[in-house]
Amino acid sequence: MLKSGTDVFLMIVWMAGFVSAAVFNPIDVSGWDADIVVGTTESATTGTSEAMDGGDANGGATVYYEQGFNTSSPTTGLQSGLLQSTTTSDLWFQLQSFTSNNAVYKGGTLTLTTAAAYDRIALIGATGNGTGNLTVTFKYTTGGDSVFDPSGGIEQDWFNGSGIAYTANGRVSTVNGEFTFVDSGNPRLYESIFDIDQTRLLQSVVITDNNAASTDPRPVVMAISGIPEPTSIAMLGVVVSVGFFIRRRFLV
Repeated sequence: MLKSGTDVFLMIVWMAGFVSAAVFNPIDVSGWDADIVVGTTESATTGTSEAMDGGDANGGATVYYEQGFNTSSPTTGLQSGLLQSTTTSDLWFQLQSFTSNNAVYKGGTLTLTTAAAYDRIALIGATGNGTGNLTVTFKYTTGGDSVFDPSGGIEQDWFNGSGIAYTANGRVSTVNGEFTFVDSGNPRLYESIFDIDQTRLLQSVVITDNNAASTDPRPVVMAISGIPEPTSIAMLGVVVSVGFFIRRRFLV
């Protein structure tokens, strides 16, 4: 029970701080065009449409697999559901279904289901067989584009890079089903974060692979999250003002 105007004021300020917290959350988009993860109900040899790299001489092409697929090491692999970046604590992302297309492979377009204004956007992904060379273009419902070079992040090889969003701890061969690099700290997913134009509605994100003519490297984007434009900052000012008013009324 609130016993004073001060109690009411402190509660309102706490609520305002909660509302205005800047957190990356998953964005609903279409445009996923490749499957590079073997799901738990699938076969390693038929469960994907593309490969992350050529693998070794014995293993052939290799891909990510879903957590639980490797029954000998069931905690390795990619998890489904809402995930928190291991590098950025306020970044939450969600990977796509592991039994259907779950990546943009070597470039493509992600189109927002509902155009909206965002302050920041995060892309989650990695590059197989080398370092990628990408251009990321944000297209709005009005006006010109915002164009960025990821400068690392998702352009990094899926082994041994920094700014890690998630560590899969294993890969599987699409030729013979062999698991390699289990519990090794590889392969990985990385994050690239962009400050975009928050005054306009974001409509789509175009990922361009500047090495598209070559088989390698093989960049993939597997998730997108965003921080909505900060209208909550204006709400904070209003709520705090009301708090001062209530506090004065209680104390007079």
